Amino acid sequence: MTQPLILLDTNIVLYFLGGRLANPLASGQYLVSVITEIELLSYPNLRPDEETQIIDFLNKISVVSIDSDIKKLTISLRKQYIAFFSLVKYSNNNE
Repeated sequence: MTQPLILLDTNIVLYFLGGRLANPLASGQYLVSVITEIELLSYPNLRPDEETQIIDFLNKISVVSIDSDIKKLTISLRKQYIAFFSLVKYSNNNE
């Protein structure tokens, strides 16, 4: 029987590596996106031991790339999301 694929986001990985998960991770094959990899390794105050821990973790799981279509759709959705919530914030500040 194959294990389920489980995509972890940046916060879950940080909690896992820091031993701060409320519950253990479910059994499965873990993946992170290339964006999560970038986020994990680009913290400005990352200590060398933390970087090593992250790299060791990433070497044990699969890092999934994104293709051009997914990238374009994500950019479009983020623009809409940011524009929408900027309007909501503006209207709430002017009440």
